[in-house]
Amino acid sequence: MARASSEPYQEMPEFYDHPDVPQLISHIRLHLNERLSPYDVISTRNDYVRAAQTFPDIAMEYFCILAKTGLAGHSWLWLSVLTRLAHICTKLAQQRKLHSAASDVHVASAAALYLPVFHQVARNCEIFFDSADLRVFFNNTECGGLSRFLKCVNASLGLCVPDKTHLKHGSIVPSVVSALTRGFSLMCAHESTRVSSEHEFKVTVFPTLVETAKTAFHTGSPQAILPLLFPNDPGSTVPLPDSFLSSIVPDPRITLPLITDYYRYFAFCLVTCVTEGSVIDEGTTNKADIFLKVLINLPHLHLSNYMAEALASGEMGLSTPPRLVPGVEREEMSFFYLLNCLLRIRSLSDYVDPGYLFKRERRFFITSFNKRCGAELDFSASASSSRAGSVASVTRGGDSMNRSYGTTSAHVTLSSILSEGSYKEKVRLVAEFFNLAGESAGAGSIKRLVETFDISSLHHRTNHFRSSSHDVSQIFNRIDPQQYPGKIAYVKALDMVVRLLQLVSLKCLNPSFGKSVHPADLLAKLFKTNYSVRDIISVKDLLDIDVNDQLHIRYRSSASEADLLAKQFHLLETTRSLRNDVQKLI
Repeated sequence: MARASSEPYQEMPEFYDHPDVPQLISHIRLHLNERLSPYDVISTRNDYVRAAQTFPDIAMEYFCILAKTGLAGHSWLWLSVLTRLAHICTKLAQQRKLHSAASDVHVASAAALYLPVFHQVARNCEIFFDSADLRVFFNNTECGGLSRFLKCVNASLGLCVPDKTHLKHGSIVPSVVSALTRGFSLMCAHESTRVSSEHEFKVTVFPTLVETAKTAFHTGSPQAILPLLFPNDPGSTVPLPDSFLSSIVPDPRITLPLITDYYRYFAFCLVTCVTEGSVIDEGTTNKADIFLKVLINLPHLHLSNYMAEALASGEMGLSTPPRLVPGVEREEMSFFYLLNCLLRIRSLSDYVDPGYLFKRERRFFITSFNKRCGAELDFSASASSSRAGSVASVTRGGDSMNRSYGTTSAHVTLSSILSEGSYKEKVRLVAEFFNLAGESAGAGSIKRLVETFDISSLHHRTNHFRSSSHDVSQIFNRIDPQQYPGKIAYVKALDMVVRLLQLVSLKCLNPSFGKSVHPADLLAKLFKTNYSVRDIISVKDLLDIDVNDQLHIRYRSSASEADLLAKQFHLLETTRSLRNDVQKLI
């Protein structure tokens, strides 16, 4: 790393936006290079420490410039400065991770010097994405305005990925989504007249859309992506309709990893959004169902590519060839699909006869996940017999799990329990739950699942638990919600499913017993749990209770049923078309 200039800072020219954009960009770049080029190469421990000591002061100079000039009339200045600062922050975070293993007091203390800069860069990025006039960039094809803007977006998203820094600034994602949504509106309104074509716009912005959804999921801000998928009002257009990807997938720039991550992370965000709400939103679960069904039906994710490994004896992954999506990530996809299917239940028949796809995914998930848990237990067993050997073994096993699930330090995701859960949490809260969730014994399987996973302590305190549900409650109560919010979110998702199963049972039996039996008494006869009737009916809009404590079924209009059927046909067509296009990429 070259030394940064130590000369007194000379005030930066105003750099107003003006018609000669190439010249303006060139002047801004020259000025930034003069001050920031020393931070372009940070390769050694000494480079890292020196950069950590000097970068905050230089960054503060630019924060003062942005505050003084304001965004109006200085769009290119803001874009260039924030892109460059965000890249340097990401580089520092990468070097911190690289050198953190060394027991060096200077390396350990360096991060404290520049982490405040991360927050300040993030805050300025929020201001920029929320307020910038995007026509300034989108209408400038000569300088690649759209690509430059997206480069800034991607650099800013790098600030909040948890395996790069301690920055917990997920609020960048809503600001990014706000900007992307405005960009789609400009395209649809043809206000961005110099963008070459709608197709080119979609292809160019697609990688950034994927990165946005991925960041939203990993930083615990899945709600942020909803404006991209749902209209703000009934008459408005949706930036990402169900047919969005099928219209651009033939373009060679749309790669198989991008297609996979698009469906993966938008689906994961949608399911997480459902579990974060107080009521199961059927529009969100139905949208997640579309993304997940397309995802798991992609040719390279077909279970025929994974089931043999799950069924084979021996350690997983040792004898299988490299794949685009490892088996443990395919487990995670099955996990979200199964959970979303359970959250979509509207009747007892949906649970008793869930369909072939659910049964197939459940069989794979249980087989593969149980095998993985068994391998983890073997690591633990080796630890008791040989300390030196076991430490290496357990570390290798743990690193493999975290790396495969794509989360090294993020405890916020709904699926984090798959990699970060204790052995008992995985077996009792995950493996046993999905074992019971697919039993074919009809009503008896519902009763076992509901009574085993009575987590009514989430709603009110009680000491009257059955032994099996008491064990689950004890496991839940030992989870630290500050350190592992993702595990807590998963338990709340289980609670939603348990309440929903009781709700559809009441819905089924209410026409026969509703007038003669009080709802609370009917619930007590069906299940030995501590949930109240109001706990049950509040989970989804299927039943109402009147002032006389009588239950009434809520019926969907025939129009919505027809619309749902049409969407299912459209989903089949989209899946078939996309499968054919993806097959060409494999």
